[in-house]
Amino acid sequence: MVSLLLIVFAFSFTTQTVFSQNAALIVNTTTEDGNDTANDVVNYIATIRNTGDVALNSVSLTSNLAGLTLTVDEDGNGDAVLDVGEAWTYIGSYTNAAGTSVSSTFSLTSAEITTPITYSHTEAVHEDDYATAVIKVLPFLKLDDITVTEGDNPVAMVPVSISHPSTEAIDVQITQTNGSAVDSDDYTETTITVTIPAGQTSITVDIPITNDNIGESTESFTVNGTSSSTCPATPSTVTILDDDTPVVILEDVTVTEGTDPVATIPVSISNPSDETIVVQITQTIGTAGTDDYTVETIEVTFLAGETSTTVDIDIEDDLLLENTETFSVNGTVTSSNATNATPSIVTILDNDINAIVIGSVIVTEGTDAVATVPVSITNPSVLPTVITITQTIGTAGTDDYTSATITVTIPAGATTTTVDIPITNDNIYEATESFTVNGTSPTATSGAPGIVTILEDPTDVPALTIGDDTVTEGDAISIPVTLSNPSSEDVVVAITYDNGSTEGSDDYVATTTTVTIPAGATQVLIPISTVEDTTNEPTESFTINGTVTAGTTSNATATGTGTINDDDALPALTIGDDTVTEGDAISIPVTLSNPSSEDVVVAITYDNGSTEGSDDYVATTTTVTIPAGATQVLIPISTVEDTTNEPTESFTINGTVTAGTTS
Repeated sequence: MVSLLLIVFAFSFTTQTVFSQNAALIVNTTTEDGNDTANDVVNYIATIRNTGDVALNSVSLTSNLAGLTLTVDEDGNGDAVLDVGEAWTYIGSYTNAAGTSVSSTFSLTSAEITTPITYSHTEAVHEDDYATAVIKVLPFLKLDDITVTEGDNPVAMVPVSISHPSTEAIDVQITQTNGSAVDSDDYTETTITVTIPAGQTSITVDIPITNDNIGESTESFTVNGTSSSTCPATPSTVTILDDDTPVVILEDVTVTEGTDPVATIPVSISNPSDETIVVQITQTIGTAGTDDYTVETIEVTFLAGETSTTVDIDIEDDLLLENTETFSVNGTVTSSNATNATPSIVTILDNDINAIVIGSVIVTEGTDAVATVPVSITNPSVLPTVITITQTIGTAGTDDYTSATITVTIPAGATTTTVDIPITNDNIYEATESFTVNGTSPTATSGAPGIVTILEDPTDVPALTIGDDTVTEGDAISIPVTLSNPSSEDVVVAITYDNGSTEGSDDYVATTTTVTIPAGATQVLIPISTVEDTTNEPTESFTINGTVTAGTTSNATATGTGTINDDDALPALTIGDDTVTEGDAISIPVTLSNPSSEDVVVAITYDNGSTEGSDDYVATTTTVTIPAGATQVLIPISTVEDTTNEPTESFTINGTVTAGTTS
């Protein structure tokens, strides 16, 4: 690398300018008595030192000042080549006619330095004749190229270094520029300032690499580094190798000759690509030859982002009896970066073999003694076709038909015959049932089984009844739920109750809400307990309702009755006595010997007896009611407090039953 550093000194000031080269140019100026009057002479001394690593040829140092010519005073070893580390000295004088500031530009070139290095300097008016200077050689900034693999390297670790250590920390601002790799699609653009510590020469910066599932070519972007403390750096290149090379996939398919005119082969790639992929499809014969399919070369194209398509290969339909045959399909990538497919297999099923066809029939139990099942073959044969007939139970079992292995023969040239299977007639209600009939032959393929459907004898549908029961209060009732004949399925009956003349749970306790008559059975019992009490009641009854919720019966509902006979005597009515002191309240109990199921109403009258009537007591109650289920009420009577001395007095309370029943 050829590079220069140009530093210029002038009187009474210090200046420093840094270029991105490894050579130094030092320019000193002197005057006889300063640069403050007309025609003062300014003497220039310029020193060039090659601090790079390449020798410089045809070196030239010029100035833009008219009349200032710089000549070589010392040329090192005198070979006219500015060697690495060698210094040359140029001298020249300029007469300042005006005695004012002098502005000059120096330009340095060589055979290796084609773009001149320039430096502009103003020689100010001054009277002193000496100069001071600070020379500082800045380090070179370098960013290294690196290569990463998408998916393996989550970040690109870019080395950032300087040519020699600095006494101060150096900040470097890192940016990126898109190339064939694009920010956000391939990497995450990161603007970051990294710091190389004082005394060190290198550091790394991490730039995130995007891992996607898209097949891509090798891509790259550039990394830029700038710093005010170094010479500018040449951008580095980050190269991203892809790890998502798509694989072409051909799927196996099975077709039937005569049914499928083409074999449609799914063709796909394992993941999308960012460029077009062209795949050439060819075929290779196997047990299937060119008489079985059309040989052709087909080109399929996946545009960027596409992953699937299909290709059709014509299948030949012939009349030959053939075994199942196969051929292979190949996929070769002819454009773009993708992996060739593993060949797929196309399987061709033949359609030219004789097949057994078993017909389906419907019979009614009790009406049809046998099921006559048609048996046929798809094509006539030149030889008799012997077929073995068997049955497979379904919802109908061997209780519903006679199972047997039967051999039938279809004569040569014929295509049909029949076979009879006996049907069993029973007295059990059954839902519509079925069983299958199968046929096998050494000279024909077995087709789908035939179905024999058995419709139920309508006279076998059971009727539902719910019975009655009568008990004495306190005994258990047992209500029968009955089918007229068995069913082949469970019959589920939902049970509800109407209280009727009873008081519900005060008279009976029923917990059964559903009963199930199992398949094959005809009856279940509903247990109901009655409540023993002391209340006199009439004979009471309630209703049991049944509704069929599962299973089949000729009637959906039925009812039964539970009757409860009472065992309690009629209640006896009594009216009690009470004795109080004049002025206190009398409380007369009106009592039944045991509760009644109805209200008992008693009309109340009074006989004054030895009292003076209202002068001695006040009675307002004329009727009392003992509620159903209760046994007593009280009649309140107030007595009159007076100052008259009287003997003990009494009066009579009379009760007459006006409603309800008592003994």
